[in-house]
Amino acid sequence: MGPRRSSAPYAPRTISGGSTDWLSYHYRYRGVGGVVVAAFVRGLFACEIAHVLLLVLLLVLVLVLVLVLVLVLVLVLVLVLVLVLVLVLVLVLVLVLVLVLVLVLVLVLVLVLVLVLVLVLVLVLVLVLVLVLVLVLVLVLVLVLVLVLVLVLVLVLVLVLVLVLVLVLVLVLVLVLVLVLVLVLVLVLVLVLVLVLVLVLVLVLVLVLVLVLVLVLVLVLVLVLVLVLVLALRAPHSHTLKTIFWLHYDTTIAIVHE
Repeated sequence: MGPRRSSAPYAPRTISGGSTDWLSYHYRYRGVGGVVVAAFVRGLFACEIAHVLLLVLLLVLVLVLVLVLVLVLVLVLVLVLVLVLVLVLVLVLVLVLVLVLVLVLVLVLVLVLVLVLVLVLVLVLVLVLVLVLVLVLVLVLVLVLVLVLVLVLVLVLVLVLVLVLVLVLVLVLVLVLVLVLVLVLVLVLVLVLVLVLVLVLVLVLVLVLVLVLVLVLVLVLVLVLVLVLVLALRAPHSHTLKTIFWLHYDTTIAIVHE
């Protein structure tokens, strides 16, 4: 049995030029979406010259917005590269500072070792001289030798005390240098952390700006589509969405009857 047409108020309205036939064709082979697209294209070609010019201007505006978005993305990429380069430079500077501090510590330790060696040599020379003097004094007089021994012991004790004080001072200086180096490293790390936080904030702001631009672009595209549909629907020879929906409803009823 063929499709039965109802006389209900939702029957399709025949448009001049056999419009119902091509709408039925698009509906049967492409669905409601095909009907909407076909009606949109048919209405678009039926628009007046002013409407076409307006559509061209809207398309140019969309292209300009897309170009602006691309430029913004390129600027964001450039900023990200610059930030990465800045971070790399900061890390290189930190590594250089660490190497310099290590070299300074090594030099300080070498100087301390040299001073210790010099002091040991001095002590050895003093002991040698003392031994020579003691031997000479022993040969001369026993009493004088006793006195000399006492004096030598006192001198040796004084020298030992002096050496101990010198070593204590050197250790104190080394500790002070180490503390200073630790403070410098802590300050450098704090500065690096501050720079990283600032860079993170800048990246977050750039991402927020990109999201805002994308939302604006989406809104503009939606407005352009709405304007194109309105112009297509208001064209002299175009169809209305109401006709399309009537056709969809009527064809659905016909298929059910079949």
